[in-house]
Amino acid sequence: GPVPGATGVAGVAGVAGAAGSAPAPTVGTASVRATASPVRPVGAAPVVGPTGPTPVGSATVGSAPVGSAPVGPAPRPVRGGGVYGAPPGGGSKPAWLTGWRGPAIIAAAIVVMIGAVTAVVLSLGGGDKTPPGALGTETGDAQPSEGQPSEQATSEPPQRPADEQCTPEIMSNPRWVCITGATIDNNGLTITYTFADGGTPFNINGGFHVHFYGADASGATPPDSIMGTHANQRGQWYIDDQQPSYRPAGSPDFNLVAQHPKVCARIANGNHGLVPDNSGNGTYKTGNCWPITRL
Repeated sequence: GPVPGATGVAGVAGVAGAAGSAPAPTVGTASVRATASPVRPVGAAPVVGPTGPTPVGSATVGSAPVGSAPVGPAPRPVRGGGVYGAPPGGGSKPAWLTGWRGPAIIAAAIVVMIGAVTAVVLSLGGGDKTPPGALGTETGDAQPSEGQPSEQATSEPPQRPADEQCTPEIMSNPRWVCITGATIDNNGLTITYTFADGGTPFNINGGFHVHFYGADASGATPPDSIMGTHANQRGQWYIDDQQPSYRPAGSPDFNLVAQHPKVCARIANGNHGLVPDNSGNGTYKTGNCWPITRL
């Protein structure tokens, strides 16, 4: 319907049209809440009486619905495409992405993500492990320093002297004896050994048995060839068929061996002559020697 006060505005517009030089009046804020855009000057617009609307330019005052006029300045077009799927020329970036803030926020988020991934990897892999090269070696394999034995050297027992070894040649005989321990304490002498008796138990009464005798540190003196009745110049020995062989302290057999650093053993027959080994060389390598441990 007609806007209150419109008749007065139309009257003024008619007078301005008759004069032909006065500018057209602007629409105020009395009829609508928003301020209307300025209108072009009114030319020779006809004057309408007090009962009808007055045309201003091409617009009719009072015919526009309330709130249809734009408020404030017209939005400037956005260059380029839309943001987050908006059509080109429409929408605008969020305030936190404008200027220098957007790249800075994105960079900070990437740094936080990298730090989180690194923390997870370290927690899964164990953070207390020594990194490669921390020990001062380029390859990561620790090498024994000069003067220190290697792991392989310490894991293998040292090789015993030849006279103490229970060799395959000794054990190839039908009967043999190998000393594995010899100790002297306040009670006496104890000798442990392994043996093979050829299926017949040792017997000092007419059967095969063991001759024990003392020797120097090399086990070569006195020679084994004189430790039986087969020799013209005989050495000193004692006989046994028990395992272990034990002689009480102070006994003649004990004193015979206790004065030497080693004790040796050989196989003898029922006549107390040494049994030759099976090498065919006339030797008597049917046993070994062993150092005496004094407790």
